[in-house]
Amino acid sequence: MHHYLVIHTIKQYPETQDEWLDLWGNVLEKLCGNTRWIHSYYDPEDEHLYCIWQADSEDEVRSCFYEAGVETAPIDEIREVAYFDIGAWSDNASRD
Repeated sequence: MHHYLVIHTIKQYPETQDEWLDLWGNVLEKLCGNTRWIHSYYDPEDEHLYCIWQADSEDEVRSCFYEAGVETAPIDEIREVAYFDIGAWSDNASRD
């Protein structure tokens, strides 16, 4: 399975967490196949949202976005990346 970093510019910043959830809930409803949205990080200083996805292809990731969402948070770039789950490693590591 491939991992992708999706970089969005936030054109309209939701003011509440409920607004964020409404905006991105539509994306979650369109997930298909083996596609998984893993994590997101928002940087308010540069108004970018950085999202890690797992999917079979970049096209599969793109298919999860609806037109209104792309207007609010257009995709600037999608990069295939290597994902390291440090949590899984540290849970099994010795704590001497």
